[in-house]
Amino acid sequence: EQRPDSHQIPDENGWLWSGWQFNQTSENGLWQDPRARIAVSKAIDRNGLLEAFGELENLRSQGFDIPAGWNTPTVPWGEGNGGMWLDPQAELGQEWADNLVYDVGDATALLDAAGYDGSPVDMNYLQSTYGTVYDQWTEAVIPMLQAIGLNINSQIREYAQQWSSEASRDFPGLYYNYVTPFNTIGEYMNLWFG
Repeated sequence: EQRPDSHQIPDENGWLWSGWQFNQTSENGLWQDPRARIAVSKAIDRNGLLEAFGELENLRSQGFDIPAGWNTPTVPWGEGNGGMWLDPQAELGQEWADNLVYDVGDATALLDAAGYDGSPVDMNYLQSTYGTVYDQWTEAVIPMLQAIGLNINSQIREYAQQWSSEASRDFPGLYYNYVTPFNTIGEYMNLWFG
């Protein structure tokens, strides 16, 4: 309204991919059980996070066409990756897609079935590195994990300590971080599956 001469350039949002890694030797091997890892996935309200931090409905109410996708373990959703992206929202009913659906009750049951005993779980992440949105997003995710019964022990790391050293391979628990927004799909595939 204030800039009637402005134009929206049609494009997909280049959402950054925030990813989880699990130390499978910690918590008595809890993270070796796929039910525990799926529980973490189901604990996260992706739509709520996108709305809270992307203000999608606010932008849409102003006439902007803002699509929103969920990132998947295969390919981040967004600019440059649309042709290779697996859309879980379009594939609901399939097990892999349903593993990305927010469901606190199911997540809690999966965590119990995996044998989680309530002991503290380290959640390793950065602060004051990527900016306010990452910091707030991380703060919003922690109570979601606690809501399914995880006893989260926050471990704020420095960038070099967490990701640029061999020592980080031995940190127990969960690792939460952005993944570099590469320009081509091949770079993601090499990073995660190569």
